[in-house]
Amino acid sequence: MEKDQIIGISLIVGILLLAIFLSRVISQLIFAGWRKLATTFPAKPIKPARTINFTSMALIGGFLPLRLNNFVQLSSTEDVFQIKAPLMGLPLIQIPRSAIRTCKDNSIGPFTKTEIDFVDSEFSIIFRGRGACFVNNWWKQKPV
Repeated sequence: MEKDQIIGISLIVGILLLAIFLSRVISQLIFAGWRKLATTFPAKPIKPARTINFTSMALIGGFLPLRLNNFVQLSSTEDVFQIKAPLMGLPLIQIPRSAIRTCKDNSIGPFTKTEIDFVDSEFSIIFRGRGACFVNNWWKQKPV
């Protein structure tokens, strides 16, 4: 092989290794907010009264915002709801009513959007579409 070919192949291998390393770093930064929220609100087994699949959400407040479109599964009981991203391999998040400061319905016409803010966390979650309706209905059925 010529010297130029060896340099070219070495450069390509170096770029590929750098790309793999950077993709790992970026994915850790993107999912850091989810992992922190999962640590704050660890999940326990529940028997959900209702579950919906393939909903969308955005987690705001971490290093990078995390948007999961049609990847999220929501389940609820009277007191808690769970967020799961089964295809992503992320830990389950279980949020009790007592941890939610506000649940705002920010829908405009047919575009449904619900945002929840937490009592002791810098995070907020925005649900869209069916997920927004699910969370909003769950919140409105607040037990007395």
